[in-house]
Amino acid sequence: MPFLGGVQLNLHDCAFAAAICALAALLTAATPIFRLFLEDGHDALADGGRGSASRFWRRIGSNLVVLELMVAVVLLASAGLLARSLYSLLHVPLGFDPAHLATVHVSIPATHSSGEFYQEIAERVGLLPGVEGVGFTSLLPVQCDCSTDSIKVVGKPELTGENEVDERHISPGYLPTIGAALIRGRLFTEADNPSRPGVAIINISLAQKYFPNEDPIGKTLESDS
Repeated sequence: MPFLGGVQLNLHDCAFAAAICALAALLTAATPIFRLFLEDGHDALADGGRGSASRFWRRIGSNLVVLELMVAVVLLASAGLLARSLYSLLHVPLGFDPAHLATVHVSIPATHSSGEFYQEIAERVGLLPGVEGVGFTSLLPVQCDCSTDSIKVVGKPELTGENEVDERHISPGYLPTIGAALIRGRLFTEADNPSRPGVAIINISLAQKYFPNEDPIGKTLESDS
């Protein structure tokens, strides 16, 4: 998952953990040391540990045990909720199959950014051992809510509110390569080139928002780009 790329240990995390350990050790050692200063050791031995001071420290010890158990329960509950949230986050339906996929970022000069150049790259990469499919995209999925575009449906009034949608430019082989399911309509083909009218593939969320109770196939979208 791209957004988990920054999850890692660093010096700040290690320093914070070391400070917590040092503070816990200091507090643990402070109680008996504090008791030594307040209580006469000879009197405590002579009293056999049955004096009022001994009862006072026993009460403090009992309260500390209760406090320790309370903190432990809170930490365990927090760790369980965090683990459950992380598990749910990693199992959110993505709309594609991320297994056995490899991505490569390629910067191509504008003088070479033609359909023939991309097709040649796809053909050469497709000949590598183990490669089953090749596709191009202007931005990887679930990476960010960037490269958006404002759209409207031709022949229908504009919806009130936010009309920004994520826009990706992809090659015909991209969706089959990532295992995205096609519900209706068709995928892109090599015949969909700049000389022909533009076509688009939309997801369920966009269809439900802009085409409620109607068929979106055959409708025309206008964008700012």
